Amino acid sequence: MPPAPLLKTAEISGRIQVAGIVLDIGSSDSCCARLQWTAAGTDMTMPALATSNPHLLDLWSSDSGRGPGRYDLWENIPVCPEAEIINREGELSLSFSHSPPALVREFYPVSLTVRNDEEYTVSALQLTVSFREEAMVESSHLSLDEPTSSDTNVGSLTIDVPDLEAGKEISHTIYLHCQQVCKRTLVASACYGMTIPSVVGDAGRHLLFQKSTSVDVQSVHPFEASVKVTSLKLDSVDSVHKGEEFLLTVDINCTSPWPITLNSTSLELSQPFVFAECDGATPESQLCDVHVEEGNVAAECFCLVVPGSAVQKGSIPVGQFSLLWHRSVSDGGTAPVPIRTFLTLPTTAVIDIPFVITAVLPSHGRVRSVLPLSYTLRNQTSLTQEVEFEVESSDSFMYAGNRKARVRVAANGQHVLSYHLYPNVPGHLALPRLHFKWARQEFDEQLLQRSLPTHVFVMPVSS
Repeated sequence: MPPAPLLKTAEISGRIQVAGIVLDIGSSDSCCARLQWTAAGTDMTMPALATSNPHLLDLWSSDSGRGPGRYDLWENIPVCPEAEIINREGELSLSFSHSPPALVREFYPVSLTVRNDEEYTVSALQLTVSFREEAMVESSHLSLDEPTSSDTNVGSLTIDVPDLEAGKEISHTIYLHCQQVCKRTLVASACYGMTIPSVVGDAGRHLLFQKSTSVDVQSVHPFEASVKVTSLKLDSVDSVHKGEEFLLTVDINCTSPWPITLNSTSLELSQPFVFAECDGATPESQLCDVHVEEGNVAAECFCLVVPGSAVQKGSIPVGQFSLLWHRSVSDGGTAPVPIRTFLTLPTTAVIDIPFVITAVLPSHGRVRSVLPLSYTLRNQTSLTQEVEFEVESSDSFMYAGNRKARVRVAANGQHVLSYHLYPNVPGHLALPRLHFKWARQEFDEQLLQRSLPTHVFVMPVSS
């Protein structure tokens, strides 16, 4: 029996039915037997045969004729006169290659390789890359061959591939931009045509085939950032005072299993906050080309102040901190596109106080050497204020300067108190405490003391 010819493409997904089978045994010239089966196949069941042949009926009903492996075996053969017509599975090879996990907000490269394992050239090859979960489109973006961003997320890519000869392969890079932590499933589907020569001498048939594969991509956060507002003594504070300097500290804890490089940082302040240094200008980034690994912490500290002349008060957002970073690469490798991540800084209460005191003190002193200390008292009111101050005595220091006095500070003016301390012993010593009292205004002295230094380290005399 010759093989059946290839079916047309239009017949795919239909059904094929065997109408009947006729088997001729022997020769028509001498002795011939013809066996015929119908489509349903019920004419070959034993009861049907026994109806037309009494000898078979006796054989069927006798115990001796129903031995194991004889007619029971025949009866157990299933009758299947029709079958569905489907395409054979395509032999095109689709494979993903990537280095998991992906980092949130990076352009994560995923390589898709297509190899023609068919016997013939495939044509009209079209690739589709999409997410299995439709909800992933809201937090993911796909781009082809080069990282691109868009206001609208792209959740599906269509790639037209030229004719691919047998044994050849082609690769494309898919860039996945994840905006939140979760597991995504990328699905690649290929639809292509192929002309298969016929075995019966005609022109052959052009058939369509499909092949698909998938890969799971897990995304993680590259780092965790924490922001703290502290006094100059690094004590956490819930509010800041006008005219009083304070510190804003940003800690960046690397949680990525891959090393990352911090290219630069920037801080954009809201009104009325300004930088206390550089005459209010933006200072240079303290984290430039810093390489961090999992578990490392990179920190940046800014000294800020709210000018006493500022009119804003109440709860005010400090501003926005931005960090430019990328996944680290080995020497000689091409660095990926840097990603800028924005952090919204916390809201801080700004309190208007009438007086601000700042101190200037060296980082350390030496026994029996002069240690200069000065206090600057600024009057932030529109009236002249009279202030009485007193310095406590201390066994650790001798000092030169007014122990107790009364001064007048002009409106929006300032007064400087200067002292020369002489340490008697080495160690981490408590400074003589300075007390203030206002003649015309009730004010809590503790609000001023929180930013003043309380101790200094005194080194022994070198031998």
